[in-house]
Amino acid sequence: MIEFAPVHDVPGAGNAPDPGHEYRVVVSVSQPGSGGQPPAGLVKAARLCNLLEKHGATDGNHIVAIVHGAAVPSVISGDAACAQLQVEALRAAGIMVAVCSQALAGQGFKPAQLLDGVRIDVSALTTLATLQIEGYALIVE
Repeated sequence: MIEFAPVHDVPGAGNAPDPGHEYRVVVSVSQPGSGGQPPAGLVKAARLCNLLEKHGATDGNHIVAIVHGAAVPSVISGDAACAQLQVEALRAAGIMVAVCSQALAGQGFKPAQLLDGVRIDVSALTTLATLQIEGYALIVE
């Protein structure tokens, strides 16, 4: 379980994850976190992963968190000491964390400044479009 995205048991709650499904989800991460918290989009990706695990839906899942816009500094080294640990926790759980190269360059950052484990994609626009064409569900903040 990813610690920064707790999940809760609620008796009688419907629409539980189905262990028979393969979940293919892309999460758009465009807003930074506040008060030292990770961006809401990264928390959503982590919470989804935790919910799938809690309900036994762990086989064949593909979760991608694409970071763009104002959230880009969240994956830049030196932004926050806990940011690298958050990316490592996401990666350890099988979540791909990617950043939009257009937003990265447009905000004056270099690839060498990225946290370890963050993939550079051509753009969030093409990642979001391509993954949806490939059948991924889109989750936005």
